This record gives sequence, C-alpha cells and structure tokens, in this order.
Amino acid sequence: MTELSPLSVMVGVMDIVVLRPLFSLADTIDQPDNLGQGVVAVSQASLAHVIGNNDYALTPGRLVANLLRSSHRVDKIAAAVEAGEVLGYASFETSLDDALALAEIDVVVHPANRRAGLGSQLLAWVEAEAKELGRTTLQAQAFARPPADGAAIVTAPTGAAMPADSPGLAFAAAHGFDFEQVEASSVLDIPIAQTQLDAWAAQCPIDGYRLHTWGLPMPDEWVEEFARLRSDVPGETPNAGLDAGAETWSAERLRDRWHDWQVAGLDALTVAAEHIVSGKLAAFTQLNLMDHPTAAFQGYTYVEPGHRGHRLGLAVKTQALAALQNRWPQMRRIHTENATENAPMLAINQTMGFRLDCLSAVFQKRLA
Repeated sequence: MTELSPLSVMVGVMDIVVLRPLFSLADTIDQPDNLGQGVVAVSQASLAHVIGNNDYALTPGRLVANLLRSSHRVDKIAAAVEAGEVLGYASFETSLDDALALAEIDVVVHPANRRAGLGSQLLAWVEAEAKELGRTTLQAQAFARPPADGAAIVTAPTGAAMPADSPGLAFAAAHGFDFEQVEASSVLDIPIAQTQLDAWAAQCPIDGYRLHTWGLPMPDEWVEEFARLRSDVPGETPNAGLDAGAETWSAERLRDRWHDWQVAGLDALTVAAEHIVSGKLAAFTQLNLMDHPTAAFQGYTYVEPGHRGHRLGLAVKTQALAALQNRWPQMRRIHTENATENAPMLAINQTMGFRLDCLSAVFQKRLA
C-alpha cells in the first residue's frame, strides 16, 4: 500500500513538500502525521474563514482521487510545511488529452499564516510546474461572501461583482491574474417533498424521451454515447474571457476517472434523457457524492441544442433529486455553481429553490 510520502524542495524560507502520486487508496490519509490530513485541515479552515462553511473543502476521498496516478491527467499537490505542520498548500491539475496549454490551480494558506509571503512561494512552485509541462495559461478560483449593500466592489468584464476586500481577489491581482468571471454558488436544502417533485415532473412531460438513472460505473452500453455528449459540454458553457479548449472524452477516459473515484470511496449519480427515435442521449445531469456526510455537489447539466425547449433540464434535475433522496437519505443540501451570465440554468435552479450561498471569482494568467 503506497503512502503519501514527502519529497522536499526548498523554496524561499519554507519547505514545499510535494505529495507523491498514489497507486492505491492510502490507509494513512487520516493519520495525524500524514501530510494529507494537514492539507485537508487547511482547506477546511480557509473556507470556513472566507464563507462561513467548509462544504467545498477538500476531503480525504477527493484528495486521494486527485493523487491516483492516471494516463489522462497530471495532478500535483504541494504542502508548505514548518516543524511538521502544514501551513498551506497548492494544487495543479492539467489534462494530457486536450487543452494542453491550460492548467487549473489552487493556492490556499491557513488564515493564521496569511500575509507572510507563503502564498507567493506556493504560487512560484505552481508556475514552475506549469512551465515544465509546457502549460502557458493558469486558471484559478477564489470564494467570497456576496458583497454587502454599499460595500466596495470589483466588477468582472461580464458585469458581475465581487467584494473588493476579498483575500483571493487581492492575491490574484498582485500576482498578475486577470479577473474574468463570477460564478454564483447556490445551495438547495433537502429533502424536497414528493408532492413538489411530482409538480416539477408534471411541468416537463418530455414526450419522445426516456430517462435513465445510473450510479458508478455507468452501464457499458451507454458509455460511448455519454462520452460523445460529455465532450460537447465545454463549447456550450459560458466562459467569459477564459481560454477553454475543446475536450475529448473517450469511454476509456471516463472509465479511468470513475475507477479513481470508486477507489477513493466517491460516487456520482447521473440522469440522462434518451431520444427514443434516435436512441441517442440528448441531455444529462450529474450529482457528485464526495465523502461529505450531508452535502452533495451538482456537476454539469447539459441539453443538446437540437433538443432544447422540451424542459429536459428540469426533467433530469428533478429525477436526479428524487434518486439522491432515495439512495442517500442522509443528504441535507446540494451545492451548485453557475456562471452569473448563464441565465437559463440559473432560472432552473431558482425554480427548484436554490438560494445564493456565496460567490466565486475566476481568474486567468498567461505565463511569459
């Protein structure tokens, strides 16, 4: 059983310790002296400080899933360590199949250790990793509470705003990132009464379509078709000024990711709409089950352009909600993130009772 053993490199005055890739689920992830537990604790403390809850924080299962070795992506996490204590961390994720100029990153410092240059050192590690792999564009997110009435704000090119005193906003600006977009992070309290679920279902009779509900892994007969539909999503998602190359999802790539999730104890619930005449999938939604005891997370919801206007988005989301409540009755809320300019999806969420929880700024930096 491979552990998260450290490889130390000196950057500035701190040890930047790179967590090694995993080949199987490490049973040491929860042990006090393990770096993984320190990374999880910093993630939880940071989000609790910024938005008042830590539902979006890394969990041991998510950390393990990201560190499992893959032939389709590179995931790296480095912890800033002093006297055996994790004070912050940085993560780096990039595809090996597509969008080869792009890397998604995160730099997180414990609230008690901010404004001491630690974030800058972690970002330097990230940028060095990106350049080594030939990545030229970094993208990152930072959460914040919605701005209070009359508070100073900073506005993205799309017109949405973040509070000017957001720590992530200040850090990004100081390090050459452009503020491109705002995502609305909304939450739905569950369970929802069956009468309400029936009422939503009645609004979308979806004549000519058949709904399917799957956990992980998806049935073999549908994987190729789902891979086709999943590959279409990035081109239909509002991206503001963000670089967003095409994605190519093969059946093998999907199975690889699902395997990692299952090894890490994670799950996902997919509801897809089949167009009966053609036998093709026309829409889908996914709910992701991390190892959080009471919170689930909305993944993509997508309807092919030629099948819009039939309320398929509401139909698949309603069925997914019913299935979630049936299979995981302990869940108490669902979180979802949508670009503030994505009016159709925000309207569906508002219909279902989602309420704004926090905001997330999306940044981009092109490396020299």
